[in-house]
Amino acid sequence: MKQTAYTIVLADPAHNRTAFVLDNVAATQRPAVARALMARPEGIEQVGFVCPYEGPAWGRLEMMGGEFCGNAARSFGLYLAQQRGLAGPAEVPVEISGCPHVLNVRVDTTASTARAEMPLPIEVLSVRLQEQDCPVIRFDGITHIIIPDQVPQEDWMHQAQQALSKRFDCDALGLLFWDTQQRFLTPVVTVRKTGTTVRESSCGSGCVALAVYLSQTCQNGAGTYVIEQPGGRISAQVIRQEGHIVQASIGGAVEIQPARTVQLTLPLAD
Repeated sequence: MKQTAYTIVLADPAHNRTAFVLDNVAATQRPAVARALMARPEGIEQVGFVCPYEGPAWGRLEMMGGEFCGNAARSFGLYLAQQRGLAGPAEVPVEISGCPHVLNVRVDTTASTARAEMPLPIEVLSVRLQEQDCPVIRFDGITHIIIPDQVPQEDWMHQAQQALSKRFDCDALGLLFWDTQQRFLTPVVTVRKTGTTVRESSCGSGCVALAVYLSQTCQNGAGTYVIEQPGGRISAQVIRQEGHIVQASIGGAVEIQPARTVQLTLPLAD
């Protein structure tokens, strides 16, 4: 084991606390760094690595398992705008793992808010789990299963992983426990490369998946859904034309803390 210093920035989008690692970390070391950060007392739920980039984006973020994360994308956009000293509203182009194109993040550095364009689902289907048909919304980089009116339990995650592993190769899997009466979402996300499963305070891509599900009866126009989660609220919007989703986004408040240096104890590299 060895101790290594890393510079990180903590972002808090609806308490889905995310660490941005500013150092250049080899891909093989990222799972260990992510696990060490998530074991710290700050309550970090996920980790992204700021990487060199080319092209029109202002920056690139690669998540700990190569997955996509909407909360991280919009937080990263706000961080980049702050780094450039921008005041007030701005539009920030970002690259993030799990998304094949540049995303636009509309930020307001004064209000500390960020709304990110989201990738569109590549498939909507269903799987049967414990005698219940559950909607599945697949994105590049993460697949979500919506489980209505059930208490989060490990057996749901095990069955979902078994059901989907036969059909898809998922970087990340989200179980969205949706209380239809209280209109309350509890997201549980597993990232394969890091071997982590977290009952998250909030999940941005999960909010879009739920908005896709809730908007199925809409043929044309925008459906906006303010989704309550353990960590707070996220606003998700889905725009449909002739029943097809043409645009999706999430938004809300984000807190960005100043950069800090932390010491992590990591296993020796092979």
